[in-house]
Amino acid sequence: MHRTTRSTRFIRASYTAALMAATACLGCSSGDSTGENTGPGENTGTVQSKLGAKYMQQALAWHNVSTGTVSLWLLNLENPSQVDGTMDLDWTCGPACQSEWKVVDTSLGSDAANILWHNEVSGEVSQWDIARDGRVSSGGSLDWRCAASDGCSQVWHPVGRMQTIRPCSPDPCVSYRYPNLTWHNPGTGELSSWLISGNTVFESQPFDSRCGAGNGCSQAWRAVGALGLGGVLWHNVSTGVLSVWKTGQNNHVTESYKLAFGCDATCAEKWKTIGQVDFDQNGTIDLAWHNVDTGEVSIWLLDNQGGVTNTPTLSYRCDSTCSQTWKPLGFIQFPTPPVP
Repeated sequence: MHRTTRSTRFIRASYTAALMAATACLGCSSGDSTGENTGPGENTGTVQSKLGAKYMQQALAWHNVSTGTVSLWLLNLENPSQVDGTMDLDWTCGPACQSEWKVVDTSLGSDAANILWHNEVSGEVSQWDIARDGRVSSGGSLDWRCAASDGCSQVWHPVGRMQTIRPCSPDPCVSYRYPNLTWHNPGTGELSSWLISGNTVFESQPFDSRCGAGNGCSQAWRAVGALGLGGVLWHNVSTGVLSVWKTGQNNHVTESYKLAFGCDATCAEKWKTIGQVDFDQNGTIDLAWHNVDTGEVSIWLLDNQGGVTNTPTLSYRCDSTCSQTWKPLGFIQFPTPPVP
């Protein structure tokens, strides 16, 4: 994958309208200060669970595109390959909702697991906060948007959430990690992150490397996910190679390396990446795959240099019949379980 150093700053929402139109502004403020939730989903008022999730920590979220139901496969805390049961959330996103809202990322929040959604029409980015009992509450919407009306969502695509390290503050020197939402523009190759505090986007931080159409990079490589502590995962479907850009301070790409395993065009016809998760809780993000024919969900357990140490398979499957209506959203992780 080619990397080129960017020399221009990312165009922000506060710049002139002419500049925003020319660059399809990523990060136009919604101007909505009411705090009212206008995000996706309908509250069904019920939670259907086949298992108490009190001590469950990780789950794989699935979305039924016919009914709108979002359901979790609850993974055993001590043996996460074992699916102990399922739990339906009490909010749904049916066909009307799905026509505009797409899942961007699933993640661990400070007090609850969550699912992040993006409305490609209005540009709104909104969050579902998920409690252990399957009840959903609104995590609110970010105050920046990426909408169709200003051309943003046609050219900028959300990659996922990670953390951006900012330089040390003196006396004492403290490095800060800010949560962010990272975006990629395949045309220009730019990557940029919205730095977030609560629901406020206070700055956009560009990467110093690009993957665009000009050098053929974005035709071959696709950004398939953001890695929690700083990095972007890329997949070249033609060659099968998966590569990681690791980032340091201010989204500087410090190194890149290939994963030991790959998935070429033949493999990719059946196996799809469905998210990143620290499956074995060793501090390194692992990569999850779903085989749409056999229904298998397999995890590549990674070391910190791209080696694949094991490939456990979950005990539940979603085969070709199941996958016609059920689509994987990604893994969510609940806060540390309470002590019994």
